Amino acid sequence: MRSAHLGRSGLANTQIENNLKNVAKQGVNLSADIWAYIMRIHIISKNFPAAVNVFSKLGEHGVSKPSVELWNELLSVHSKLNTPHKKQRVESVWKLLQQAVTPNADSYLYLIQGYVLSGNLDDALKTIGDLKMTKPDLVDDKIKQALLVGLLNAKKLPEAEKLFQLYLKEGFQPNIKFYNKYLTILLKNNQSDNATKLFDMLTADKNVKPDAATWTLIIDLFLRRASKAGKDDSDVMPQLINLLDLMKKDSVALNQSTMTMLIHNLLQDNGKKQIGLKLYEHLKSQDFPRRFKPRY
Repeated sequence: MRSAHLGRSGLANTQIENNLKNVAKQGVNLSADIWAYIMRIHIISKNFPAAVNVFSKLGEHGVSKPSVELWNELLSVHSKLNTPHKKQRVESVWKLLQQAVTPNADSYLYLIQGYVLSGNLDDALKTIGDLKMTKPDLVDDKIKQALLVGLLNAKKLPEAEKLFQLYLKEGFQPNIKFYNKYLTILLKNNQSDNATKLFDMLTADKNVKPDAATWTLIIDLFLRRASKAGKDDSDVMPQLINLLDLMKKDSVALNQSTMTMLIHNLLQDNGKKQIGLKLYEHLKSQDFPRRFKPRY
């Protein structure tokens, strides 16, 4: 998987270089927005040095005053780089950004992500608190979600739940990635009851739609609760198959990768191994590819 990612990254970088050479031959100066977009591609490809290099050479390409979007991309790079003194680097770029342009919501988002990813949650909380006092319009859902994810990753579940409930009262709208993240953390910490409450909230939320990852988590939750209730395989299998049918009705593709991973996880758990085998046999009788095999 890593080699595939590196291959895609290398291809993207090569395409960018070739396109830039063609533009240079034509003597065309690209706009600041285009350069910001190029930096974003490098960041997505995790080619952080290339993104920094783009910013450092903007003057050579006729961009004398980097826009807030360009500064945001530079801040984003440093928020993601795993380097010593990460907090200091992020704050250094932030100081330069403030001197050059007026920060927008994305600027604060990347600053907060920098604090979160460097383990400085108190600084992230303070930044949002100050922002709510001075520029409340900039405290959008992306910023709130970044802080919540930071708390979840730091295993500060009570703090995350308290803040989550507060944000909901303020109109916070979680996206499906956040729901999946929260469900995953709750299940990893054996908080099945709280995971059930969150799932109930998700299903009642008309603004989001469960995806394959969500349904995989739901099945995990169902099996945990079935095990806790002492249900045997004869009770579990019909309900599990019913869940799979609901996935189909919800237009969630039962793709080979998702189901292979699900069955693999079941087979690795001695208490669920028989369910995994029965599910495998059930899927073989359906429309799955012949090459579909569980990973032991």
